[in-house]
Amino acid sequence: MSFHRFFIDKNLINNQKVFISNPEQVHQIKNVLRAKIGDQIIVLDNSGFEYLVSLEKIDQIIQGYILKKEKNKNEPKIKIILVQSLLKHDKFEQVLKFGTSIGIFGFIPIITERSIVKEISQNKFIRWKKIIKESAEQSGRGILPDLGNLMDFKEVLNFLKNKKVLKLIAWEKEKKIKFSHLKNKLKKAKEIYLLIGPEGGLTKEEVLLAKKFNFLSFSLGKLILPSEIAGPLASFLILNL
Repeated sequence: MSFHRFFIDKNLINNQKVFISNPEQVHQIKNVLRAKIGDQIIVLDNSGFEYLVSLEKIDQIIQGYILKKEKNKNEPKIKIILVQSLLKHDKFEQVLKFGTSIGIFGFIPIITERSIVKEISQNKFIRWKKIIKESAEQSGRGILPDLGNLMDFKEVLNFLKNKKVLKLIAWEKEKKIKFSHLKNKLKKAKEIYLLIGPEGGLTKEEVLLAKKFNFLSFSLGKLILPSEIAGPLASFLILNL
């Protein structure tokens, strides 16, 4: 049996009781789902635990009783952080939506030389977090992927400079290293930063600079994939090795 899932603040889970005060979640439970007293939902605390909850009170605040607490079993063992160049229109939203569903651990939006979009408004950042949350609830995640602050290309290289993680950069002009060649490295990795360029691709200078910061460039194949597909696809392949 499947239950509707809701991420809430851990502080709202107390003494076998759960309180849902977010107006959008209250509206969804009351008016969209038309839930009744005794109906059950799953509440998530964003630490990896989920709670089966029986609804006791449906008003401006939803109140429920915890029937069962258990560890969420859907989180991947490998942490993939997708370092994704900003994209036009709603393409970045697609990356967040499908990347979250696939199991990506976090996202870092970046500006590269060929990025057409160069900034993020506060409202858009809030919208993106909402998209991540809804996608995580729908796909059965136990932890919300993190959305980092916007960085430029050199900033993110410096940010990752001393991190002992596997750093990958997808590049359509890479001729020597294919995705399949990375299999052994990927299987040993616990944390991976995957850098994906914009619609026009990364410049050769950017890739060479990334290599100086210990990024390993690779090709996803002969065909050139749209930027909004490349990151989620590569992540899916890594998580399903």
